[in-house]
Amino acid sequence: MGIFGDFTIDQLKNILLPLDKTQLLTLYNNKLSNLTRRELLVLALKILDVDMSLWEEMKRIVNTGDARGQLLEVDEVRDILGNKIKSTKREYSYYGDDPKSPRDTITITEMDNLDQVVNVRKIKHYPDGRQPEWIE
Repeated sequence: MGIFGDFTIDQLKNILLPLDKTQLLTLYNNKLSNLTRRELLVLALKILDVDMSLWEEMKRIVNTGDARGQLLEVDEVRDILGNKIKSTKREYSYYGDDPKSPRDTITITEMDNLDQVVNVRKIKHYPDGRQPEWIE
């Protein structure tokens, strides 16, 4: 379903053909402004006639966990050719052994396209309800 998926072909002919260039641009702009970021990216890939399987490679999330309640998420951002641009790793630790127990620390590691660490940040959570805070 495209950006005009809510119209039939006959309706599109009746709406689009009488419009001049400025009116068409306004109509397209109004339709495009309602799309999500993902829908805009998919539309761009379709316009460029890029194999849609590359969309799955553009952003991949890997979730793993271990018996101690640790959780790891890795986001990889790739360009439309499949080249890795950057990645972000988030490691969650918990106060108890169960991931449903209160979260202790989130470690966010940002890496470049060669998996070299660019930045590391930590967010400390408190089980007593205090606001989480950034720690060094």
